[in-house]
Formats: sequence, structure tokens, C-alpha cells
Amino acid sequence: MAEYDPGSLRAAALRGTLWSAVQQIGNKGLLLPLYLVLARLLPVESFGLVALAAAYIDFVMLFLHQGLTAAIVQREDLEREHLDSAFWGNIGFALLLAGFGVASAETFARLAGRPELASIVRWLSIAFLLSGLISVQDAILRRGLRFKALAIRAVVGQATAGTIGIVLAFSGYGVWSLVAMQLINQALGCVLLWRASDWRPRMRFSFRRYLELLAFGVNILGLNLIRFARVRADNFLIGFALGTIPLGYYTIARQLTNGLSVLVTGSIAPVLWSTLPRLQRQPERMARAIYQGAEMLALMTWPAYFGLAAVAALMVPLFLGDEWLPSIPILVAFSLAAATHSITGLNFSALLAIGETGWRVRIEILSTVVSLLAMIVALPGGIVAVAWAYAGALYLLLPVQVGLAVRLLPIELRPYLRRYRIPAGGSVLMLAAVLIARPWAVAGLAAPAALATLILLGAFVFAGFVWLTAPDLARRAAGNLRLALSRGGEDDTREIESLTS
Repeated sequence: MAEYDPGSLRAAALRGTLWSAVQQIGNKGLLLPLYLVLARLLPVESFGLVALAAAYIDFVMLFLHQGLTAAIVQREDLEREHLDSAFWGNIGFALLLAGFGVASAETFARLAGRPELASIVRWLSIAFLLSGLISVQDAILRRGLRFKALAIRAVVGQATAGTIGIVLAFSGYGVWSLVAMQLINQALGCVLLWRASDWRPRMRFSFRRYLELLAFGVNILGLNLIRFARVRADNFLIGFALGTIPLGYYTIARQLTNGLSVLVTGSIAPVLWSTLPRLQRQPERMARAIYQGAEMLALMTWPAYFGLAAVAALMVPLFLGDEWLPSIPILVAFSLAAATHSITGLNFSALLAIGETGWRVRIEILSTVVSLLAMIVALPGGIVAVAWAYAGALYLLLPVQVGLAVRLLPIELRPYLRRYRIPAGGSVLMLAAVLIARPWAVAGLAAPAALATLILLGAFVFAGFVWLTAPDLARRAAGNLRLALSRGGEDDTREIESLTS
């Protein structure tokens, strides 16, 4: 992988962050208003059924890519044959897994005790074919920091699919409106990504090149399997043990939190993953990038997470209706737990960038075991206890994850932790101010006005704290935003063009 001028790479990364944010708005941010509308139109159980079926499809989907997408982004000496081999390998696996999904649908539905799941799983199996068609195109665009194309695909696909899903829900199609929304989004994404990329596969397949990618990708596959067990096994656990109605409450709370989490954290993490491999031989620059990324991630995410926890009791009945009141404590637990994502997400991206997949796998195994044990122990207490057990496990594991990052990455503990002081102080102060003001706002204002007032109060308290205690940080954040918005080609890194000629 070629060396890059620090200024141009920083500008490209910041512009990539901006477009990555737009992409996350499309992928997850638009899901927030869509789910707010759909929650008014569909019964709770519909969300639980689709969540259970989608968890099964997503688990099988892990075997499709085999970590090859990450290998394409990370590999320094990437050749055209690598791309051709990865593409045809994915197509072959996509056909096999689509057949497996259709064949196993009845068995999965019988195990879950919900016969209607079988037809849902069969239709969602189409996603294997669509995903196989775009995985290499997606990796090429990420490697070139071409997040604008990914953003357009995400926004157009999600907006179109969401609109159709709402129309179907209004027309009485029930759970099938959610199924159609997922498939339409993926189909449109496939068309848009192929239009955005100039690369086209040749009818060539090299086992040697495929195995070179697989040598790195197999660790990613193992990592993704373990991570899936940690972040998605709860759907199986709740769906099988507690039922699809509790899973519906759980799913909506998680979608709202994930929408916020991916919108912010997910805007920066993909860019870091595409940028940090270019700094593998420059530890000082990598350390600065990690320190600054940690500070900016916390500055962007923590006030949003803590703020969501503070206003959840107002937001849920206002936007979702009283039917969804049981999801409030679950939403609070997930919001507070999400504050850990900005720390672990950045560190894990950096570990992958330097090729430390082995340690990443070990920490994911530990996280999976601790999280699942905590949730299993909490099952007798119901869905709320499960959510709080999950949140507690994340905080319990945080010191171990930070210690591993300090050991393996070119960073030091004290300078690293200092980057979190201002975001943490401002977020805690903001949370306290909103909680203190909430009873007066609720008593004296209509629900929409009370919610808007508390959000504005929280934003004012946090921004004021940052400006008064760390004006340099505030100016630096504003400068990064200006650079991200500055004009200039988004593709400052064009080594991929040699592969498409």
C-alpha cells in the first residue's frame, strides 16, 4: 500500500467521515423514523418475528464473505486476481447458502415453535445472492475511501425501501412489509454499487490468490462468528425462551439505540478502518490518529447516548405510543451501554489495521462468554433484566479491552485516557441537568415541547462545558468539520484504479 501525504490523507479521511455519516444515515439513521412509523402500524409481535428470522439469516450470512471484504481493504499488495477470485468465490457460496436457507427454513421454524417463520426465512434467503454480488464492490470503494458512493447507495436504498414498507404496512400486509423493506433495500443497493464502481469481474479464479485473502479473512470470519454470538445471540435467547412479543420490545429499543450508535460511531469507524492500515509503518502518526479519533468519537457519541437515556421516558410514548411503554427501561439500558462502543470500536479497528486478529478473536470470545452468561442468568427476571445484564457485562469488560489496546497499539494509557475527560465530564453534567429539569418540563409543558426543551437544554449544557473547559478542543472539532466539508476530490487515494484498468 502506497505512502500518502499526511495532509491529503487527513483531508480524505475527514471527507470520508462526512460521507460515512451520510451512509450511516441511510443504513441506520433512516431506520429511526421508519421504525417510529411502522411501530404505529404493526403489532409488537411482527418485529419479534422478523428479528428472529433476520438473526438466523445474518448468522448464515457470515459464512458467505469469509472475511474477504476486510482482507481486500487491509491487504497492502492487492492485485486484480485477488478481486476476481474473491468475487467468484462469493458467488459460489451465495448460491449454496441460498439453497441452505430455503431448505432449513422449516426446521428453524419448528425449533422456534412459530410455523410462520418458515416462509419469512425462505424469502429472506434471497439476501444471500444479493450480498454475494456486492461484497467485492463494497470493499473496493471502502479501500479507496470512496464513501460518497456508499452513502448514496445507503440513503437511496433505505429511503425507497422504507417508503414501500410503510405503504405495504398501511395496506395491511403486516409482517411482510418488514420483509419486503429489507429485500428491496438490498436489491437497490446492488444496482447502485455496480453503477458506482468501474471494476468488473473477469472470468478468472485463482485458488492461490483466494487462499491469500482467506489467510487473513478466516480470522475475520472467526471474529465475526464470535461477535455475532455476543451481539445477536440475544435474539435467539429471548425469542426461544421468552417469546416474540418480548423480543419485539427488545428489538425496537435496540433499533433506536443502534440507529444512534451506528449513525455516529459507524460514521468514523469505517473510515478509520480504511485509513489506519496506511499508517502501519508509521507508529507515531497512528498513535496521533487513535488519540484524536478517541476524543472525537467520545465528543460526538457520549452526549447523544446519555441524552437518549435521559429523555427515553418522554420519547417512547410520544413517538411510539403507550403500547411500547415496556421498552423504556430496555432503551435506557442500551443507551448507557452504547457509550462503551466508541471506545471498543476504535480500538478494535486499530487492532485489525495492524493485523492483530488473533488478540481481537480472544477478546471477542471473552466478551461473548461474559455477555451470554450474564443474560442467561438474568432470564428469570424477564426482558428488562436481560437488557441490564447485557449493559453491565459491557462495562465489566471495558478495562480488559482498554488494557489490551494499550499493550498492542502504539499508545500510552494516560494520554489515551486524558482524551476522554472532557467528553465524560460534559456528558455527566448534561445528564444531571436534564434529569433535574425533567419533572418541571413535564409538569409545565406539553409532551413535544417538554422533549424539545430538554434536548436543547442538554445540548447547551454540553457545548458550554466543552467550550469553557477546552476551547482548543471545540475549535479543533469545528476545524475538522470545515475540512470535511471543504471542496476537493473525495478520492485522494486512487491506487485502486490500477486494479480496474
